[in-house]
Amino acid sequence: MVIKSFKGRRDVEVHLFRGTWTTEDEKGEDWTALLSSSDSSDNKADSRRVVMEAFTETERDRIVSYLKEQYSTRLTAIRSRPLSFPVPEGMPGLSQLEAGKNVGFIEFEKSRATVWISHSEASTT
Repeated sequence: MVIKSFKGRRDVEVHLFRGTWTTEDEKGEDWTALLSSSDSSDNKADSRRVVMEAFTETERDRIVSYLKEQYSTRLTAIRSRPLSFPVPEGMPGLSQLEAGKNVGFIEFEKSRATVWISHSEASTT
């Protein structure tokens, strides 16, 4: 999604993702179908993270509906795309990024969602 103005910057890109999950959630997935095959366990761990950070279609619909109701005047865009399977090896999850000058995180504990905020293309007001 794109926020019109956030912390003095305009048109800030925001990426929502699940910040936490349980091992039970991971156990319920068919990883051979979801990930491209290889022997590298490090690369598979990264790819697993991408899958686990993704919202289900139902979760996505609830989030989009909530954002439209609560923040419609503050958002200029809401975009959503499904993952393509199998997920390529070594694709890092958003949770693996480090906060810095152009990237930040906002955690929403109740929804188990985290927001990655990219200021790299945002302009200051």
